[in-house]
Amino acid sequence: MSDLEAEVSLATLRIAARQPDGVASRSLLKLVVPAFVMAADADKWRSGPIPKSDFWEEAISRICKNRMNPGNMLYEGYAVHHPDFGFRISHKGLEFLEREGYEE
Repeated sequence: MSDLEAEVSLATLRIAARQPDGVASRSLLKLVVPAFVMAADADKWRSGPIPKSDFWEEAISRICKNRMNPGNMLYEGYAVHHPDFGFRISHKGLEFLEREGYEE
Protein backbone atom coordinates (compact mmCIF):
# COMPACT_ATOMS: atom_id res chain seq x y z
CA MET A 1 0.00 0.00 0.00
CA SER A 2 1.34 3.41 -0.92
CA ASP A 3 1.75 6.17 1.62
CA LEU A 4 -0.94 8.16 -0.17
CA GLU A 5 -3.39 5.25 -0.03
CA ALA A 6 -2.70 4.86 3.69
CA GLU A 7 -3.26 8.60 4.27
CA VAL A 8 -6.49 8.60 2.24
CA SER A 9 -7.69 5.47 4.08
CA LEU A 10 -7.04 7.06 7.46
CA ALA A 11 -8.82 10.25 6.36
CA THR A 12 -11.76 8.17 5.10
CA LEU A 13 -12.07 6.38 8.44
CA ARG A 14 -11.86 9.63 10.38
CA ILE A 15 -14.47 11.30 8.17
CA ALA A 16 -16.84 8.32 8.42
CA ALA A 17 -16.41 8.24 12.20
CA ARG A 18 -17.63 11.84 12.37
CA GLN A 19 -20.84 11.12 10.48
CA PRO A 20 -23.96 10.30 12.52
CA ASP A 21 -24.55 7.12 10.52
CA GLY A 22 -20.85 6.23 10.21
CA VAL A 23 -20.98 6.59 6.42
CA ALA A 24 -18.71 8.72 4.27
CA SER A 25 -20.15 9.16 0.79
CA ARG A 26 -17.82 9.41 -2.19
CA SER A 27 -19.00 12.98 -2.84
CA LEU A 28 -18.20 13.96 0.77
CA LEU A 29 -14.82 12.26 0.55
CA LYS A 30 -13.92 14.13 -2.64
CA LEU A 31 -14.58 17.40 -0.79
CA VAL A 32 -13.00 16.60 2.58
CA VAL A 33 -10.16 14.10 2.02
CA PRO A 34 -7.81 16.69 0.46
CA ALA A 35 -8.01 18.88 3.56
CA PHE A 36 -7.33 15.95 5.89
CA VAL A 37 -4.39 14.63 3.89
CA MET A 38 -2.89 17.99 3.07
CA ALA A 39 -3.13 19.16 6.70
CA ALA A 40 -1.43 15.96 7.87
CA ASP A 41 1.42 16.41 5.38
CA ALA A 42 1.51 20.19 4.99
CA ASP A 43 5.24 20.48 4.33
CA LYS A 44 5.08 18.10 1.38
CA TRP A 45 2.14 19.92 -0.23
CA ARG A 46 3.68 23.39 0.28
CA SER A 47 6.61 22.36 -1.87
CA GLY A 48 4.53 21.43 -4.91
CA PRO A 49 1.31 22.05 -6.77
CA ILE A 50 -2.00 21.19 -5.14
CA PRO A 51 -3.50 18.09 -6.81
CA LYS A 52 -6.73 18.47 -8.76
CA SER A 53 -10.00 16.77 -7.77
CA ASP A 54 -9.51 13.84 -10.18
CA PHE A 55 -6.28 13.02 -8.31
CA TRP A 56 -8.30 12.59 -5.11
CA GLU A 57 -11.04 10.64 -6.90
CA GLU A 58 -8.41 8.17 -8.13
CA ALA A 59 -6.85 7.95 -4.65
CA ILE A 60 -10.25 7.08 -3.15
CA SER A 61 -10.93 4.56 -5.94
CA ARG A 62 -7.59 2.87 -5.27
CA ILE A 63 -8.89 1.80 -1.84
CA CYS A 64 -11.60 -0.27 -3.56
CA LYS A 65 -9.27 -1.59 -6.24
CA ASN A 66 -6.81 -2.85 -3.62
CA ARG A 67 -9.40 -4.27 -1.20
CA MET A 68 -7.87 -7.76 -1.35
CA ASN A 69 -4.42 -6.57 -0.19
CA PRO A 70 -3.33 -6.88 3.45
CA GLY A 71 -3.14 -3.46 5.05
CA ASN A 72 -6.06 -2.10 3.03
CA MET A 73 -8.80 -0.73 5.31
CA LEU A 74 -11.44 -2.89 3.59
CA TYR A 75 -9.30 -6.03 3.78
CA GLU A 76 -8.59 -5.39 7.48
CA GLY A 77 -12.31 -4.92 8.20
CA TYR A 78 -12.05 -1.28 9.31
CA ALA A 79 -14.77 -0.26 6.86
CA VAL A 80 -17.23 -1.70 4.37
CA HIS A 81 -17.69 -0.28 0.89
CA HIS A 82 -21.17 0.01 -0.56
CA PRO A 83 -21.15 1.26 -4.18
CA ASP A 84 -24.48 3.03 -3.68
CA PHE A 85 -23.48 5.16 -0.72
CA GLY A 86 -19.76 5.02 0.09
CA PHE A 87 -17.79 3.70 3.05
CA ARG A 88 -19.24 2.71 6.42
CA ILE A 89 -16.81 2.52 9.31
CA SER A 90 -16.97 -0.70 11.34
CA HIS A 91 -16.55 -1.24 15.09
CA LYS A 92 -13.08 -2.55 14.29
CA GLY A 93 -12.37 0.70 12.43
CA LEU A 94 -13.53 2.78 15.39
CA GLU A 95 -11.32 0.71 17.70
CA PHE A 96 -8.39 1.24 15.32
CA LEU A 97 -8.85 5.03 15.39
CA GLU A 98 -9.07 5.03 19.17
CA ARG A 99 -6.00 2.79 19.52
CA GLU A 100 -4.04 5.06 17.15
CA GLY A 101 -5.06 8.20 19.05
CA TYR A 102 -7.66 9.53 16.61
CA GLU A 103 -10.61 9.79 18.94
CA GLU A 104 -13.46 11.31 17.00
